[in-house]
Amino acid sequence: MGWGGYGKGGGGWANPWMMMAMMKGKGKGKKGKSGLRSFSNETKVWIGGLPTEANDKEMNMKLKAHMESAGPEVRCLFAEINKNGTGGAVFKTTEEKDLAISKLNGSTFEGAVIQVDVWTRKADGDVPSVSADPSSWAQLVGVDGEQAKTAIQNACPTFKVQTLPEGSMMTMDFCTDRVRIMVDANGKVSTPPRTG
Repeated sequence: MGWGGYGKGGGGWANPWMMMAMMKGKGKGKKGKSGLRSFSNETKVWIGGLPTEANDKEMNMKLKAHMESAGPEVRCLFAEINKNGTGGAVFKTTEEKDLAISKLNGSTFEGAVIQVDVWTRKADGDVPSVSADPSSWAQLVGVDGEQAKTAIQNACPTFKVQTLPEGSMMTMDFCTDRVRIMVDANGKVSTPPRTG
C-alpha cells in the first residue's frame, strides 16, 4: 500500500489535486461593496462635523438612532462615521432622506453640531462651497488640497491659508486668522481644516 493511498485497502494520503478541487469555492473570495458604498446615492445623506474619535459600531448605532429622530416615519437603514469626522446615513426612501436633511441639519450629536446634506460627489476641478464657519470645513476631507485652499480663501478672504503634508513640523503659536490644511501623499485633504 504505502503512502500514496492508491493501493488496496485505501487509507493513506489523498491526491493533493483532488483535495484542492474538493475545496473549490470554500474560501472567502472577493468582497463586494460594503458600508455606505453598497447603497444608492439617491437615499444617502452626507454628514459632517461628527466627532473624529467616534468611529466604532456603537457610535454608528447611536448615529442611526439620531437620524431616525427626524420623525416617526423616518427609517434609517444604515449609518457610518469615518475617522475624518464625516459620515453618512441611508434611508428607505428619498422622502425620508429629505425630511432627515431638513430636520437634522444643525442638530447636536454627541456634543457636536453636525451638518446633514445631500450625498453628492464633486466633479474633479469643482471648487467646493464652504462658509466662514470652520465647522463646515469637515466636508473638505478627501478634496484636492488646492481646491480646499481656494474654497476657504473664497469664504474667508482675510485668512492666511496653508497647505501642508501630513506630519509636517509646525510652530506652536496660535493665530486666529491662519488655516492649516493637512494633505496626504495624493494631495487630498486628510483631516478637517481648522484655524490656529
